[in-house]
This record gives sequence, structure tokens and C-alpha cells, in this order.
Amino acid sequence: GLLSLAQGNNVYDSLPDPQSVEKRFDRRRDVLFVGGFGHPPNEDAVLWFAREIYPVILGKYPDMVWHIVGNKPTEAVKALECGNIVVHGRVSDEKLEEAVKKVFDLRPAAIIRDLDLRRPIYRQLAAYGHMGREDLQVRWEETNRTEELKKAVSEA
Repeated sequence: GLLSLAQGNNVYDSLPDPQSVEKRFDRRRDVLFVGGFGHPPNEDAVLWFAREIYPVILGKYPDMVWHIVGNKPTEAVKALECGNIVVHGRVSDEKLEEAVKKVFDLRPAAIIRDLDLRRPIYRQLAAYGHMGREDLQVRWEETNRTEELKKAVSEA
């Protein structure tokens, strides 16, 4: 599986076996890569992922879409585009800023409210972090505004 492919390249040497971590993928959708293609290793990574990993993912999740975002996508990266792979290229800072302002309330009180920052869970976060943990239900890990943000970017 994915772990055995990655282990051959020593990618997961210090990470736990993904099979031992409970994940709620029923609440997640799609894959995102962000990186500028003026840096050749990013093209290498995208092409490797497309060849070695993404077919495995599609075998299990055929509706999953891979979004590739980054300036100056090469011809090889652009050639990956199909129904399940979308190459967005670069989204300008101005366009992204406009979309974020449209979707998110960035006033301090709203940030505290929307991210539920007064909830006393920080000892657990400080000790173990939040990356990939579903048990704490931290609000900043939610992706419930994705569609709204994508729409705002396309309208900006």
C-alpha cells in the first residue's frame, strides 16, 4: 500500500504506521498540492505522486479530486489535468485576499468565536499537538468552508 511505497524512500521513518491512527476520512475530500514550479523538485514530486500514489488513492476513492496549485506549472504538470486532477496554476495574492475577506470574518472577536478559542483544550494540544487528531475536534481543522472559498476565488 501507500506505506510500503513510501518506506522504500524513507519518507515515514519517524511517523507512526497510518493504519494505527483512526482517521475520519468520511468528513474529508480531495487532495491538495501547493508549490511553485520554478523549483524543479516540486515538479518531480507532483509527477511521482501522479504515477505512484494517486492511482492507489483513486482505486479506493474514485471521486477524489487532486488540486494542484502553484505558479508556473510546467507542461508535464499541465498534462496531468483530467476529470480527477485540476491544475489551478497560481492564484494571485489579491484574488485570494479578496476571497478570504469575503468568506471569513477576520475581526478578533469573530476569530475567537469561529475557532472556539475559549474552549479549554490547550494542555492536550501543547502536549501532543493537533495534526491529524480527530479526538479534540479543533475548529481550525474543519474544512466546512471549502466550497464557499472555492466559489469566492472563482468569482474574484
